[in-house]
Amino acid sequence: MNNTEKILQLLESIFGTGKKQARGEYLFFCPSCHHHKPKLIVKIDSSFDKFQYWHCWICQSSNGTRGRSLNGLLKRYNATNQQLREMRSLVGDTKYINLKKDEIKLLFLPREYKPLWIEDDTSLGKRHAMVYLRRRGITDIDIMRYQIGYAVDGSYANRIIIPSFDSEGILNYFTARSYFKDAYLKYKNPEISKDVVVFELFLNWQLPITLVEGVFDAIAVRRNAIPLLGKTLLEAVYEKIVRLRPPAVYIALDKDAIRDALVIAEKLNNEQIPTYVIQLEGKDPSELGFEKMIEAYDSSPLINESVLFDLIIKHKFMEQ
Repeated sequence: MNNTEKILQLLESIFGTGKKQARGEYLFFCPSCHHHKPKLIVKIDSSFDKFQYWHCWICQSSNGTRGRSLNGLLKRYNATNQQLREMRSLVGDTKYINLKKDEIKLLFLPREYKPLWIEDDTSLGKRHAMVYLRRRGITDIDIMRYQIGYAVDGSYANRIIIPSFDSEGILNYFTARSYFKDAYLKYKNPEISKDVVVFELFLNWQLPITLVEGVFDAIAVRRNAIPLLGKTLLEAVYEKIVRLRPPAVYIALDKDAIRDALVIAEKLNNEQIPTYVIQLEGKDPSELGFEKMIEAYDSSPLINESVLFDLIIKHKFMEQ
């Protein structure tokens, strides 16, 4: 029996049988909120990031049911001295271990970044950047709101730079997109984990949330949109949605990502989050624009098991 199996065996002696998840995680029933589903997630495999992290999806925001130490988890729920000694022998006494470098790495905008709203900037680089943004439907208000800038030299030369800020106004990511059509590398992003809630500063979790692929899609949607920077649901976004429970989540991925959208929908539906899948019929949100997106919202179905099954069958048939 390896170390992970021993940790699991010890936890199951306290919390009952665990439900295996991805990336070395297990779900248990939470003794704090007594939810009818297992919501206490524990990372027990040291080969994955955030080993020993644990939290309850339901009650972590109200009573602090979260931590970074398995010893602390056992102490919270009154484990015996023997159980505590056994856990210490498995994980040691270190409280915070195996932190990803990204979690302690400070992020700054590139030194070459120039804001695009400076009126006396008449450079050729700015003109190229503005032409590109206008073609994408980006307005002066968008530029100011999202603090969009550009760079003409350095490692981010000839790129639009769009920063993202967390709920405290701290930079948590940025994207850098070439404004030349024939660029070899369209995007050059920072060497830091993208597992963040992009544009979190602008979100109101008491209103419906829209999940889109890219930053330009989010800007086009205008209201409460989160770019996933791809086609999969980021862990940070999933955690926020489950914890803060917005009244609805709309998924508006590109047409070629309908399978990914349905995977996300199923995951959120399992958490009893009202979820809708917007079918864009060949265009992404940035191409459709704000007005057309409103129509797409109105025609999108609320996901339940029956609707999800029908959509899966429909798109499997269309792909044949």
